[in-house]
Amino acid sequence: HSRRNLMEEYNLLRVPAVLNITGFSERTLFRKVKNQSFPQPIVLAKDTLGRSRLSAWRISDIQNWICNL
Repeated sequence: HSRRNLMEEYNLLRVPAVLNITGFSERTLFRKVKNQSFPQPIVLAKDTLGRSRLSAWRISDIQNWICNL
């Protein structure tokens, strides 16, 4: 499986798609994630220091968030 196929198979969205859907800037997106006013991403990979290097959001989490605006 390629990364794209896995993202589609598991209904996951990366940052650019989430920004496109929400109209947020990247800074606003991560501020909202931090203050828990937006769904938390799934961490798919971490660097050697344990920081997130690859994150994605479930499409269903984004859809639920939109429905509850």
